[in-house]
Amino acid sequence: MTAERLEEIAFERSGNPYAQMHVAKIVEDNWTQQYEPLHTGTPKIWRLIHHGRNESENEVPTEEVVLTVQGIIAKMDLPPFKEKISGKSTHTQFLRQSVTLIGLHTPTFTRAVENIAEIHAHFGRSVGHNNLQQCGIVGMHRNEQALEMSNRYFTPKKFAGQADELPFGMDVDPHGHLRAAAGDSLVHIEDNVVQYFEQVKSGHLDESKFISTKPIKFQVGDIVEAQVSVVLIPQREKKWKSTLILRTLTLLDGRYTHEAAKLRLQSTQAGLNPRHATNSLKRRVGYTDEEVGTTRGKLSKMRVEDDD
Repeated sequence: MTAERLEEIAFERSGNPYAQMHVAKIVEDNWTQQYEPLHTGTPKIWRLIHHGRNESENEVPTEEVVLTVQGIIAKMDLPPFKEKISGKSTHTQFLRQSVTLIGLHTPTFTRAVENIAEIHAHFGRSVGHNNLQQCGIVGMHRNEQALEMSNRYFTPKKFAGQADELPFGMDVDPHGHLRAAAGDSLVHIEDNVVQYFEQVKSGHLDESKFISTKPIKFQVGDIVEAQVSVVLIPQREKKWKSTLILRTLTLLDGRYTHEAAKLRLQSTQAGLNPRHATNSLKRRVGYTDEEVGTTRGKLSKMRVEDDD
């Protein structure tokens, strides 16, 4: 049932003309002419960009590509951050929030994995195939293909340029440990921000909306949607590594997570062993009022509201 539900959701979201470009849809005829790598920033990294068009001003603004993908959470390391850490540690700048998604062999997720490999190869034409490390975005989790994505909490201040330093929200850093560890050399900027949403019913059966939510709500087994950027980051010996930068994570359906938890509890109470579930460039992230999705002829109206 979980796989069928995931594919149903992914089919709807990938066909939504108002949503961000879906990973499963990006590789089409002449796609490499619309989406190209750009070497930018300090230190310089490669980002996938798209030349859009502002018809009213006859301009062609350049935006970083933000892609969407739906999957089931197999592994995660998300806020709130509760560990006290030393600001003197050299590992502080590498602290990150991360999530690994699997697709249970569903067609849309499988195409997304294949297209990530295509994007990886596309980057190779800019840096040279021999200078590109093996694609680390696609991995395996319990014999399931998986996509790994993350975002660091910090950027070294010397690389932040004119970007504004942003405070950590209480949902991310409730005890102030990250803020204290930043010291004078690290900053939290827009590029480090991950937004969290939840899709909820909006009164009518055919309507739903996206609201801001807390990262603590997410659990292994949830069906989610991630918005990501694809980048190459420099490595030793002039090598490059492709990675997915997590921009947003949205809870779409948590029913199967709850059902699995109840079954594990019942098994434990019955004296049985519980079974494991198999289960800077501008960018646009989040959701808009105009985003309308069609699920096999069923209209869903989406809008964004802040969570109280």
